[in-house]
Amino acid sequence: MIQIIKRNQILVTAVLDNIQNSGFFRNVVSYFRHKYIRGFEKDAPGLEQKEAESLFTYILSGSIGIISDWIRGKEGEPEEEIAGRISRLNGAVLAYALQSGTKNGHTL
Repeated sequence: MIQIIKRNQILVTAVLDNIQNSGFFRNVVSYFRHKYIRGFEKDAPGLEQKEAESLFTYILSGSIGIISDWIRGKEGEPEEEIAGRISRLNGAVLAYALQSGTKNGHTL
């Protein structure tokens, strides 16, 4: 995925600059929101819907921030390093959130 972003740097920058007004972006987010929330519900069956949606938003926002900095040249690392960083950070957040959600009455 990160290679696609790099190859389409101009398009991605335009989308990120107009993120609030991008119907395309909203459609992509909607698709992934449903997919990931279903996964959260499978991994932590008692996790409340609102918490699952907040978790998705948190992960998405952080990932977009890292990609945005990288695509604008603020992060000089190769795409493999950026992809690895996003994956590690999101994995840590998910592991903690899903573990906490199942231990603490399904509320993060």
